[in-house]
Amino acid sequence: MVIGRVPWLVLLLLMLAVGLGVDHAGGLAAAGAETQPAEEAAPTEVAAVTTPALAGSIFKIELTHDEEPVDTDVLSFTEQTLNSAAWRDLGFPPPAYTTSGAGPVVNFEAVAQSDQEGTTTWKGAVLGDAIQGDMVWAKPGQEPLRYVFAGKREATLREATLYDRLGGLYGIASAIDYFVDRMYDDNTLMANDKVARTLADTPRAGVKFQFTAQFCQRAGGPQAYQGQSIAAACRGLNITQPQWDALVRRLQDTLDKFDIPAGEQAEVRAVVEGLRGDVVESAK
Repeated sequence: MVIGRVPWLVLLLLMLAVGLGVDHAGGLAAAGAETQPAEEAAPTEVAAVTTPALAGSIFKIELTHDEEPVDTDVLSFTEQTLNSAAWRDLGFPPPAYTTSGAGPVVNFEAVAQSDQEGTTTWKGAVLGDAIQGDMVWAKPGQEPLRYVFAGKREATLREATLYDRLGGLYGIASAIDYFVDRMYDDNTLMANDKVARTLADTPRAGVKFQFTAQFCQRAGGPQAYQGQSIAAACRGLNITQPQWDALVRRLQDTLDKFDIPAGEQAEVRAVVEGLRGDVVESAK
């Protein structure tokens, strides 16, 4: 696989430096070969490069096409799947990935499939905290598009905020978009005339924007919610416990739809449960 000449050359040289001895004239000598060290020269030590396991890691990458930057993305590896925040927004579920390689370089490969958008094939390598590779997007009826990506490890999933682990702004906005559409179609919730009239008078895109900003802020993201408090927005709507339960069911449908891991699902539900007292009339 060709992955951009300069970065890959650096990776190759680092691999050679780890696996080969370095002679005192600065050249590379095969391990075990006899060399004559210069007099009084101290032995040259080459620090070993270690690559942590991919599972639990988050990488921020830049993608280029025809050597032109086109997008940034966040890749996160769980025990089983590779998650792309940007491509999940286009309808690609997180694919399973495989790894290979010996020594400090870990190679990985994954193929994501979408009924509408075709397939994306990810192939890359990680050395230490550096990642690079290429991604080929094969859309039905079109010539495949090849992107080259490179970046670095930003954090582990344990260190990352809920915002990061959900895919950042792109991941959360995609889920909110789906959730709000389901909310508008929920018969139990829309049986409340006050809720139905309020939603009918409010642009759906605005509801999605405000929900996204508020959840991103609560999940540890950089966004700042500027709207009304939940208590003020829901005052007088007379939302009942059964209607709240319907919202929670729609939330669970959304978490399942986007393949959110169990741990993150529990955290999302905890965030939402913290709002119940401001939403349900009988709980106030």
